[in-house]
Amino acid sequence: MPSLIPDLYVILDRAAARGRELDGVLEGAIAAGCRMVQLREKEWPSGRLLPLAERLRGRCRAAGVTFI
Repeated sequence: MPSLIPDLYVILDRAAARGRELDGVLEGAIAAGCRMVQLREKEWPSGRLLPLAERLRGRCRAAGVTFI
């Protein structure tokens, strides 16, 4: 039975990005063949997180990448 989780699954997190913009990290992940991306920002309030999530989701959707 094939796995539901792809071989390259990226978790986007500002702390792990070490100052790099998450948009750029996402573009690099997609270029490397990433098929699933998770946004994790536990410290941000939802009002600040939602616009970022919507922007990243749009980029993932355009590339055929699952966004969670």
